[in-house]
Amino acid sequence: MLGDGLAGWLSWGLSGVTLVALVVTIVLFRRRIGRLEASLSRLMSDSSGASLEEVLYEHVDRVRRGVAVAEEARAEVRALLPQVRSSFQHRALVRFDAYGDVGGEQSMALVLADARGDGVLLTCLHGREGSRVYGKPLAGWSSEYHLSDEERQAVARARQEPEEA
Repeated sequence: MLGDGLAGWLSWGLSGVTLVALVVTIVLFRRRIGRLEASLSRLMSDSSGASLEEVLYEHVDRVRRGVAVAEEARAEVRALLPQVRSSFQHRALVRFDAYGDVGGEQSMALVLADARGDGVLLTCLHGREGSRVYGKPLAGWSSEYHLSDEERQAVARARQEPEEA
């Protein structure tokens, strides 16, 4: 009977230990679930009280509006690009003495050209008797008219350096 009593007590003891372990595990899980619920609640609402779903929908709407604005800007840039390409982006001025008897570099060659090298070359020759102004068209950084050394120098300078905005 002693064996049955000891076995019975051991059985009850192990059952009791198992029950205590089970209760401790349940308490620990309940605490963990409480912390997770608090985190989820914080995640599901922002400071304005909106739910995570509402915040995400609002964000998606803002992204869509941003994409629409970017597309509008892209279309405007495409429309302006031909005008920008044909605007004067390169320029150069070379001053020189056209005649030996007139000093002070009062003569000049001025180049105004777009990105393709299309534009105009204006030359002013200043002398004692008066000044003369000549205009020569440029196409692809060259002209169908003869260019003086100073005019070629002005074209070369203009080609090297685009005008800064």
